[in-house]
Amino acid sequence: MRAIIFKATGLFQYDVVNHFAEELGQGLVELGWKVDFIETNQSKESIFKHTVSVIHQGVDVAFHFNGFMVRDINGTNQVMTCLRECGIPMGIIFVDHPFHHITRIYDVDPQQVFMCFYETSFLNSFEKFINRNIPIAQLMHGASMSRNQAGAFGGGPVMHKERDIIFAGTIGKPTEFDETLASIGEPLFQSIMTEVYEKARGHYHKPLDDYLEEVLSQKKISTEIIKNSEPVSRFIAQTMAAMDKSLRQQFRYQALKTLLESGFQVHLFGNCQVKELEGHPCLFDHGPVPYHQLLMEMAKSKMVIHDMNVCANGSHERVLSAMLRHTLVLSNRNHFCNGDLEEDKHLVYYDVNQPGELVDKVDNYLKNETKRTEITQQAYDAVVQKHTWKHRAVEMNTIFNAYSQFQTPLSED
Repeated sequence: MRAIIFKATGLFQYDVVNHFAEELGQGLVELGWKVDFIETNQSKESIFKHTVSVIHQGVDVAFHFNGFMVRDINGTNQVMTCLRECGIPMGIIFVDHPFHHITRIYDVDPQQVFMCFYETSFLNSFEKFINRNIPIAQLMHGASMSRNQAGAFGGGPVMHKERDIIFAGTIGKPTEFDETLASIGEPLFQSIMTEVYEKARGHYHKPLDDYLEEVLSQKKISTEIIKNSEPVSRFIAQTMAAMDKSLRQQFRYQALKTLLESGFQVHLFGNCQVKELEGHPCLFDHGPVPYHQLLMEMAKSKMVIHDMNVCANGSHERVLSAMLRHTLVLSNRNHFCNGDLEEDKHLVYYDVNQPGELVDKVDNYLKNETKRTEITQQAYDAVVQKHTWKHRAVEMNTIFNAYSQFQTPLSED
């Protein structure tokens, strides 16, 4: 097998997914694939020339993350057209909910495209709310390895834990949903989305899409009505994406504020957009840093606080990467990796609806080094055995083989 993996650079999110792309590519190489990486931050002519050169050598599939090539970066639309006309399928790996990328999903030509999402409820939402005849599959996030001085990936040594708590991600006020809702002119949709938001904000314990389906069912509105109207589908997706961001900001803010007010020193790596927290004496705000540095900072910390959307069955690179560095993960209550990661055995859960619970658990595990070390070792063992990007490469190999068989016409015999 031979694959092209396209990479984009220039923004933090590309820095992160490029790390994933490189590790996925390395994993495919270890399976016997040949992999060519093509940067899209070069001239349009160079990208096209490089792509055509590789195609002439024989290519089975191309990959890129988050659908960025649909945006036509330096002529990437032309590259995708070329691949399609040459009969080369494109696998698009999304590291977020499909609602966050609804424009790219609707804008992409569906011919010879398959998509991967990391969470089972994302697949469910795609099928119920997005009218695109595109094969989809689950590919969870993997743990990211560290680069050595030669640029190769490896696990790296266990580092001295010189700080207690690290918090990674943007801390902002949850205003995006309100701003999106204010732009809606249809009272019925305003009512529906407000009700979904209030249900989730009051007791967030299941995937956000479940709250949406619950409200729609109560109002006797079929998901088929939404799916079969692209404008409505786009609107629902964009509003739900804004709701997801607002809820994450709300719960991250509550968690960080509660820890700081309880006297814990927290090192933040990300944008702090809340003035009242910026000058807090217990907050060490390092700002956003390159992804490889964030991995190193996690390795130097005893625990990482992680807040994300509630999964039905998914994963998150930050959870797995922290485990790979013997760092205790305290996450909002969730469902990770087919049940492989168990509460109090591989990680510690807290209830986002009860911030005081987080304080108690942070205090307990900072004081109890023996128990903390026991959990982090078990977590490390679990991730090394099944949940790095090398393991995701094995899964991608299976996904592509299934896709290829699905696309092959059946014999008339």
